[in-house]
Amino acid sequence: MSQARLFPAAFSSDEKILYVFHIPGTNSPWQYSVADDMWQEVTAAKFGNAEWEGIGAVTDPKSGLIYLAGGYDDVNAKAASMKIVNVFDPGDC
Repeated sequence: MSQARLFPAAFSSDEKILYVFHIPGTNSPWQYSVADDMWQEVTAAKFGNAEWEGIGAVTDPKSGLIYLAGGYDDVNAKAASMKIVNVFDPGDC
């Protein structure tokens, strides 16, 4: 039986690119171009907590930065709660 997975995602501030984080098997986010209907791995950015679950993503419309907050390790969600915020800058890609 397949397992449902939730991936944190947020659009760029101009809403042309969707960034998806925590894809199994990679520490890199992926970007989806709405205009081109094309996916591409963002190899310039790496996140060390790719296996964490329950992470939210939100874009600051003024700066364009994407914030990834919260999350937990699926082994022990209560004890291993993530207490850091990752910041992703699409301008660095």
